[in-house]
Amino acid sequence: MSVTACCAMPAEVDDRAVTSAPRTTHNVVPGGMGVAAHGAVAGTQGRRLHEGGRGQIHGTIVARASPWRTRPSWMPGPLSGACYDTAMAGSHIEKRRNQDGSVAWRVVVRVGYGRGAKRETRVVCITERDQEKAPAQVKAALKELERQAESGFIPPAHVMLVDVFREWLRSHSGLAAKTRYTYDCLIESHFAPSFERFRVVDLRPTHMQDYYALQREDGLSDATIHWHFRTVHAALKWAVESELAARNICDLKAAKPPRGERPEMKTLTAKQMRGVLKAVAGTTLELPVVIACGTGMRRGEICGLQWRDVDLKAGAVRVAASLSYVPGYDLDRKSTKTTRARTVGLPAFAIDALTAAKRAKVCPPGSYVVGELHPDDLTKMWREKADALGLEGVRFHDLRHSFATVLLESGADVKSLQDALGHSRAATTTDVYLHVTERMREKRTEMVDAAFDVPPEQLGSTLDADVVDIAGKSKTTPV
Repeated sequence: MSVTACCAMPAEVDDRAVTSAPRTTHNVVPGGMGVAAHGAVAGTQGRRLHEGGRGQIHGTIVARASPWRTRPSWMPGPLSGACYDTAMAGSHIEKRRNQDGSVAWRVVVRVGYGRGAKRETRVVCITERDQEKAPAQVKAALKELERQAESGFIPPAHVMLVDVFREWLRSHSGLAAKTRYTYDCLIESHFAPSFERFRVVDLRPTHMQDYYALQREDGLSDATIHWHFRTVHAALKWAVESELAARNICDLKAAKPPRGERPEMKTLTAKQMRGVLKAVAGTTLELPVVIACGTGMRRGEICGLQWRDVDLKAGAVRVAASLSYVPGYDLDRKSTKTTRARTVGLPAFAIDALTAAKRAKVCPPGSYVVGELHPDDLTKMWREKADALGLEGVRFHDLRHSFATVLLESGADVKSLQDALGHSRAATTTDVYLHVTERMREKRTEMVDAAFDVPPEQLGSTLDADVVDIAGKSKTTPV
């Protein structure tokens, strides 16, 4: 059975009438969201997902259009309620024969009245050749539409999935520039090409699985694909709350990406870190590497660290800001990732390096400890140096992981490490460094085994064993 979309015509509206109340006015999309063109083929897959050949749609809902393109000033807001006529007397199934001999079945459901509006119609067109009686699929579609109409909400038919992603991002006005840029790149570079022709009502779990497969073919890691899934889930959750979708398809188990293997974290041992410190001595990388190995600070936090935040006498630094870069904008010094400042102690080798750097030149309190160093330039310099040292694949951020690993293996507790790294929750620290805690657990087990690897002692006492009572007098204890 094939599925096609009905090309709906504008509803008749007089000078005093407008479209139904917001829950049934589906051509007017909140927030200026784009509206699909009438007569679009239902179930048309995105440009890239079409190659998969799976996940065909088994029915679609098409709303009749309205000549209104703006909402009248007196009309209730996008999420306001409306009165509905729940009588299903106007619901029916129509049969039409096409020129090619196929039969088109139209399922018509009377949604009801909005304020000053005439009746609206939702139509499902299902085409099958040489079918004289309405197939079960058509009857099921009628039943489902009636159920939705009685509940007071039928999902909009023409809302495009890509528009939902963009509107969801636009609704989060408080995002940092870097975060907004990252999500915008995700939407425009990955979601838009794959879901360009998808409507929200078209999305099925099989489409999500096809998307994951394509991303793996492009070389994306399992962790990145899971991030894509979480983003789609969040956008659809917003769409459901905004009454732009009837359900969140990502809540279904079949739409979730398969669990991949956790990538092995690349860390350096304490001896390797000392070797790196020796190799970068006297170069531009010296201070950034010293701070990363000695405090576990992030790249942006190191570049944004100012001398006013360094207390060499107390042997500590105050991590209060981070330097970030968004293409098209200037460098931005903003609060840290968790928006909370933290104080981190400095090891002796870090105090010595910072003291020498401060004596070598004038360092105003507002100047940067590592100089005017762009975060991307720091990454590039480290990559070149790591390759020269035979540490291919070890990122600058892995120095932070190495710091945490050394601390845990030295006996530091998770809570102390959480405070040093600036994680908002201890669970994050435990999850990121699970491999370390597992090794520590195995080490503790080995220590317990070693402690019990002694010859057993003969327990019990002889009949003449003397026991001193509380008065200090000796007496023979009967057995």
